[in-house]
Amino acid sequence: MVGYLSLPFEVKDGKVKVTFLGSAKQVRQFLSPFEDAGVHYRVISLTDAQFPPHSPLNRLTEKQRQVLIMAHNLGYYDIPRKISLVQLAKRFDLALSTLDVLLRRAERRLLNHIMNES
Repeated sequence: MVGYLSLPFEVKDGKVKVTFLGSAKQVRQFLSPFEDAGVHYRVISLTDAQFPPHSPLNRLTEKQRQVLIMAHNLGYYDIPRKISLVQLAKRFDLALSTLDVLLRRAERRLLNHIMNES
């Protein structure tokens, strides 16, 4: 299963709130073990992660888009960083060099797009 849990998790009043990013199939796969274990859960929101046709994110491959969005959501681009490249690579189950190349190519495509529109 591919899909990604996004931080932070919220624990309040004995309940856990998580954000999971993935396709409809990935969401079903993610929820299946909870159903099998009889754990009560409630889906609060489902949102289609499609971007408008003019979005610069549409210039990226699916994998580039996934890693860039997750890196952003987990604080890789924050100052100071909340997650390292090594930690991100472990989350994605990718070699460090592979993740580095994916991010750099995504960043370059976005920067090229921005620079060419100026």
